[in-house]
Amino acid sequence: MIKTVSKRLDKQSKTLFKNSFWVLFSNSFGAGMTFIRSIVIARGLGAELYGIFAVMTAFIVTIQAILNLNLGAVVIRFGSKYKTDGEINKLVSLIKVCTFASAVAASLVVVVIGVLILFSYDSFIKTPGLGWYALFLQLVIQEHTLQT
Repeated sequence: MIKTVSKRLDKQSKTLFKNSFWVLFSNSFGAGMTFIRSIVIARGLGAELYGIFAVMTAFIVTIQAILNLNLGAVVIRFGSKYKTDGEINKLVSLIKVCTFASAVAASLVVVVIGVLILFSYDSFIKTPGLGWYALFLQLVIQEHTLQT
């Protein structure tokens, strides 16, 4: 049956299915590793500290989602068009502008999280002294977000 389906598809469709399989595998593997990581973190920190970690992580990811410019989609959409049309100068300019805008947005996220930690840390987290840890955690999460 696979050979029958394989014969009916053109080369581009076969490539699409093959790449889609690897994306599915990669996402599934990443989700599995995230699950295992959360179990290890929960066991290592204990219930109370893991709850604080979860609140910090959720808060930081929410702020980052609000200030995310999603410029990767812009680069993919217009970058592929510019590359196909042979307009390499426009492609380079697009990448430079999007990189600069992402850096500005990332800096803004750091400032927003820092200000929120400075003024409202006690409202959300009752354990004192974790403000710097939250700011460091934000930088780690942001670096991971920028890589993906």
